[in-house]
Amino acid sequence: MKRKKILKIGLAFSRQQVNNLPISKYDKKMDYIVTEKYIL
Repeated sequence: MKRKKILKIGLAFSRQQVNNLPISKYDKKMDYIVTEKYIL
């Protein structure tokens, strides 16, 4: 059975952006992050 890729999108406010965050084994990388000002 062929698996479909799930598009992962995170929502946040632009003022929440930081340069470094601790990462754990339970974190998942987002494909996009959408804020009120831009899309990353």
